[in-house]
Amino acid sequence: MGNNRNAIIIGAGIGGLSTSIRLALQGYKVTVFEKNSHAGGRCGHFEKEGHRFDTGATFLMMPEVYRSTYASFGKEMTSELDLHQSDPIYRVKFNNGIDIKFTPDLSDLQRQLENIEPGSYNKFLKLLHQGHKAYKQAMKHVIDHNYTSYFDKDMLRQIIILFRFHAFSNHYRFISRKFRNEALRDLFTFREGPMSYASSVTLDMPRIM
Repeated sequence: MGNNRNAIIIGAGIGGLSTSIRLALQGYKVTVFEKNSHAGGRCGHFEKEGHRFDTGATFLMMPEVYRSTYASFGKEMTSELDLHQSDPIYRVKFNNGIDIKFTPDLSDLQRQLENIEPGSYNKFLKLLHQGHKAYKQAMKHVIDHNYTSYFDKDMLRQIIILFRFHAFSNHYRFISRKFRNEALRDLFTFREGPMSYASSVTLDMPRIM
């Protein structure tokens, strides 16, 4: 008997392609529709007047999701992708001369933060730990949970988790309770607008060829 399981995917972005692969591995006949002439979605880019512009995220975020997708069809992400670590990840120049290179070199980052606000590095480490914990909880209990009904028995638990990690709080006010320096507040929020200390900030990011 033939396979009558068919799936249609709208959009050949990373999500669409990943879903297509997983469905195909489960025996579905998958058809992907894409309005553009190329796949990739928000991972695409365009060039104009000698400059390259990313149309979506510049960094590789949530690598474990990509790693899991490659593993699902017997491949290793590190073997299939040519990955480079950016150092610095990005550089922020403020209009008063403060220059911060956000780098994976923690000793260098510690020196920069402490020069701006003594004690800020330990606050940053606590913030990093809190953010990682929230990320893990969100992935396990929110992102990876398939909700099919408003009356899902786990819904209340997820709402409690969101409140626990300040998901409904104003992010700038939350960061302001941790850092006194306005440059650091802007660094960790990318705040915009006329009240922003970094209203004339320059954000430099390395280009990976």
